Amino acid sequence: MIKNTTKNKLITFSIILVLIVAILYGIFVFFSRNDKTILTIQSAPARVNLTLNDKRINRFNGTVHLDPGTYNIVIDREGFESYTDTITVNEENINLQVGLTPLTADARNIAERESQRYTDLEAIAGEQAALKGQEIRLENPIITVLPHKSVLYTIDYSIEEDENVVIEISANTANNRSQAIKKIKNLGYEPSDYYIKFTNLTSLLPTMDIRSE
Repeated sequence: MIKNTTKNKLITFSIILVLIVAILYGIFVFFSRNDKTILTIQSAPARVNLTLNDKRINRFNGTVHLDPGTYNIVIDREGFESYTDTITVNEENINLQVGLTPLTADARNIAERESQRYTDLEAIAGEQAALKGQEIRLENPIITVLPHKSVLYTIDYSIEEDENVVIEISANTANNRSQAIKKIKNLGYEPSDYYIKFTNLTSLLPTMDIRSE
């Protein structure tokens, strides 16, 4: 009887100890990741290798928590063309959809077996591109009325890598450039709200880049 009681106490103690360790570990993980950014990678094929600033993670498929900063990223798998990029991590979580191109017969067989995964990634990337385009249009409504062309000038736009919109005015004289600026105002937009780049000027400075703050 005493032996059974002692055994039960040991079992109970062990369970409590395991629970305490699990709770403490959970608290540690929570606070250690609380100020980090989540990088989520969805890849095709499913299992890939991830390298972040020379730190390699083999057979990676999921998420990693990163401190703010700039990272050189390489996603690879034997037989496939590698994906390389440089990402800037801040407070916003990052989602990447990466489909590696097969280069060998074995890799093509893998890609064929996982063809649905490639299709799903393309669909996700398309949806995200559409949402990003909608977000850019909401933040820069002027682009919904561009390009605008006349015999004197052309007003168009481009989107830089940092997703800033640049208004591009092509005009061969300073007067035509002024007319283009007036047109932007007539359309209901304030030119000083945008980065404006002037091109095709007939002067000593054929290309001007004016960025309004």
